[in-house]
Amino acid sequence: MKQIILSVLLVIICYFPAFSGEVNITSPDGKYQMKICNKDESLWYTVSYGGKNVVLESQLGINGNGEWKTGIVVDNSTNTSMDTSWKPVYGERNLIRDKYNQYTIVLTKVTNPRQRLQMIVRAYNEGIAFCYHFPGGEYLHITDEYTEYSMPENTKAWFTRRAQAVYSLLPLKDWTDECERPLVLELPNGLYALLTEAEMTDYVRTKFVLSKEN
Repeated sequence: MKQIILSVLLVIICYFPAFSGEVNITSPDGKYQMKICNKDESLWYTVSYGGKNVVLESQLGINGNGEWKTGIVVDNSTNTSMDTSWKPVYGERNLIRDKYNQYTIVLTKVTNPRQRLQMIVRAYNEGIAFCYHFPGGEYLHITDEYTEYSMPENTKAWFTRRAQAVYSLLPLKDWTDECERPLVLELPNGLYALLTEAEMTDYVRTKFVLSKEN
């Protein structure tokens, strides 16, 4: 069991009475920038680091108890800042700082404003994480996920078909199969990006495939 030690706790909650449909997310050190916005009743995002593009405009969405790809709008957003620590059972460090800015973005259906989905985003100094959260605790049936990662032109990927197999540095085209995660990307602007996942509870693991449209 992971022992949790709360060393420092700082919580700031902000409410926005008038919402523009765009959320600008920043890591505590200001280097990571993520923008989530509504466009044509769909949800899109971008990510940059130190002013350099990492993820270009990409669509978000999931099919869980209904379609959440089109016909959705951003209803509101709240944000909090957290700074805590926890002690791992083993590892290189005996105390790990857990510092991030969290944004909870509420989405509603155009045809049914009472139906809601949350996007929870955490911006750390080490990276950005997000998930789809269905409030209410009702039975959940997920049939598809539409999350995209549109990378700058000439990005290359360390591709492998399965865990512990040989890696090949390939462009983002002509893959013969889906790629295992985590996926390391080499960007033309000198940055590296890693796409991975966490908290896999009662859900399938991620595999990466190339888009047929982009």
